[in-house]
Amino acid sequence: MSAVNVSASPSSSVISSPATVTCNFPAMIRTNATPVGSRLYASRGWQLWQGPSAALTPDGITRTADHDGAIYVLPVSVPLDLTADLTCDYRPAAPW
Repeated sequence: MSAVNVSASPSSSVISSPATVTCNFPAMIRTNATPVGSRLYASRGWQLWQGPSAALTPDGITRTADHDGAIYVLPVSVPLDLTADLTCDYRPAAPW
């Protein structure tokens, strides 16, 4: 299973192993869009992330299932597997 880690670092995309792809800014991300917002994003080329979501926390990777089905991405620099795991960097208040 492949995974995509979206990092807050502006460095270039890096393939870290055959099973895990770590991409820094491979796409723009929007979460929790309203139904009207979802249609707007989709009409502008944004795509609904279909894979499971997680956050990289001090305790390790923690699933964020409440965000599954609510994350839109706009690929900008590398092709994305929209069914892969998507992991964001840790933010104490709200991971996504």
